[in-house]
Amino acid sequence: MKASHPSSVKTWAEGLLTQLEQSDNPRPKEQLELLRRQIADLNTKSQRSKANADEETFEVVRSHEQLVVAAATVNKADVVVISLTTTSIKHREGEIVGVSLATLDGAFYIPIAHRFPETGKLLPDQLTPLAVAETLKLEHLPLIGHDVKFELHWLRAHADIKCTFHWDTMVAAALLRSDKSDDLKDVAMRVLDAPDWRLPKPDMERIANLSVDVAGRYCTTDCRMILKLYEEQRQCQALNKSLLNEVEMPLIEVTAELEKVGYAVDVNFFTNLRKTLEEKVATKEQEIQAIAGAQFNPSSPKQVCGLLYDQLGLPILERTATNQPSTKGDVLNRLHDQHEVVGQILEHRKSNKLLSTYGSLGEKVDPDGRLRVPFNQLGAETGRFSSSSLIQTMPKSDDHGIRQGFVAPPGSKIVAADFSQQELRILASVSRDENMMRAINEGVDLHSLAAVNVFGLDCTAEEVGTKFPEKRSQVKAVQFGIVYGKSSTSLAKDLSIKRSEADDLLDNYFTQFPNVKNMIDEAHQSVTRDGFIDDIFGRRRYIPDATLARPKKQYNRMTDREKDIVGRISAARRAAQNFVIQAAGATITKLAMLRCHQAIQNCYPQIKMILTLHDELQFEVPEEQVDAFAGELPELMCKLCLERFGISIPLEVEVKVGPSWGELSPWEETTNVSK
Repeated sequence: MKASHPSSVKTWAEGLLTQLEQSDNPRPKEQLELLRRQIADLNTKSQRSKANADEETFEVVRSHEQLVVAAATVNKADVVVISLTTTSIKHREGEIVGVSLATLDGAFYIPIAHRFPETGKLLPDQLTPLAVAETLKLEHLPLIGHDVKFELHWLRAHADIKCTFHWDTMVAAALLRSDKSDDLKDVAMRVLDAPDWRLPKPDMERIANLSVDVAGRYCTTDCRMILKLYEEQRQCQALNKSLLNEVEMPLIEVTAELEKVGYAVDVNFFTNLRKTLEEKVATKEQEIQAIAGAQFNPSSPKQVCGLLYDQLGLPILERTATNQPSTKGDVLNRLHDQHEVVGQILEHRKSNKLLSTYGSLGEKVDPDGRLRVPFNQLGAETGRFSSSSLIQTMPKSDDHGIRQGFVAPPGSKIVAADFSQQELRILASVSRDENMMRAINEGVDLHSLAAVNVFGLDCTAEEVGTKFPEKRSQVKAVQFGIVYGKSSTSLAKDLSIKRSEADDLLDNYFTQFPNVKNMIDEAHQSVTRDGFIDDIFGRRRYIPDATLARPKKQYNRMTDREKDIVGRISAARRAAQNFVIQAAGATITKLAMLRCHQAIQNCYPQIKMILTLHDELQFEVPEEQVDAFAGELPELMCKLCLERFGISIPLEVEVKVGPSWGELSPWEETTNVSK
């Protein structure tokens, strides 16, 4: 039986109420009041039904005349949400299927490239991206979106326009909760309690073959949810608006340009590298097989285990979780001197790893000779950039000089600028440790100074590098260990010393730099109390494990579950102290990127920013502009007006120049520029 619509029932009930009220027959007052309440409930349901219907309503724009009418609506709106539906995530490989727009006054879906499922031919009555962009005047609209870098790339590639976005709900969501998914559906379900409106995966894969109504409803729902998220985020007190508007939003355009430009690659270099590595892998396999005396696969842990422990009888140093003798790299390193085959297996693994990682890199280069990779400006919870490509994991040094394959085109040079000891300078500023701050201001090497103080060396800081290099290395490990939140156990392993010796080393260090210990304790207390930690720029990271209740037992009497809790608490606290330093470094590097980008636009239009890597920036610079730009880089990257955030230590960058990434040489003396 079909249910009656609330509005029709309401009409009937209102008529009945009128008849009863006007009738001479007496009616109990309670019955009349009950009927009135039921009518009020029906009225509320009717209003909700209408609101839900309005939310699902959208206009399909198929003609230029309809587009002009839509333009009248969107051009008077305070904000306009835009979302593109495409056949690929890569703008060079796919096409725009449709454009959806939403304002407070309505939603529109503009079909662009919907196709007949049977033939693949375009449906009639569709518009072009260029017509949409020109008629709607997209370049001048106050646009917002979710992952607007995606829209920037597609609109530039397919409509030849450069839009300005005022808000990105994905970036805002990541700033609010870096520990949660920033996918639109996930954010809307979490923040707005919205139902999941995802289409089935097969439908998404054939989006161009779906009906315009189905695709339009899905895409305009995206837009409406983005608009609701925008309104929610705009009013959210926890969102750091300065970080969003002054750093992350302007950086989207810089990142899009970085991805558009790419890095020039010597394809022949990687072709030859692949051939060399294949030959090396084959040679090592033959050498190992000669010892094994049979067909042998060095990549098989089972066969390696059989050769080393069963056939050769080497000592078993560690076992796996399944109680098998371990063949991990660090175990084999300790067995290196036991038999020559161990070194050969390690060499085979190294060459095979390089081959699988970099051997096919030349095949990923675009026809114009440039490698273009995606960057995620909020890829790490510290706010640092990440990339799904291998460009951020390129080895600094190896037998094959892999970085030499990344080159400057003829007539240009690679100019790289790397912050010098950025993290330690931030550590000094954040901790306000007088000894550290004095050393930096006087130009004293922090690692050498720490070595003198921690070990009581009978020399000046300037002499440590020559007289006691091993002591400097130990203290360097301690200082970077503090930045990365390493435990004494981890430090002991890195330095190949006992844990008690690592504990003494840390204690001596904190005695010399007491405010560093105070800063770490404050970070631990803050994250334990609140479940989150803020850096000096107001960037926040939630680390809920820090608030777990620590079991009140001696460790050796705890259950495995209780030990796991202790481990999670310790890891959370170390992550908090790491975040305070790493997050500040990420923002400083981003501010430097913005200044360099602005300088390039204003003064050096031929220069291209081609890479951001931790605290280093790289540029492709015409040879005739190298000296001018290299000379200006220290000021561009260091004068960032950071005093208002408590950074009182001068920043320093080292500028290098060369024909390739792997052949960079200092351009001049390291330049120290006060802020």
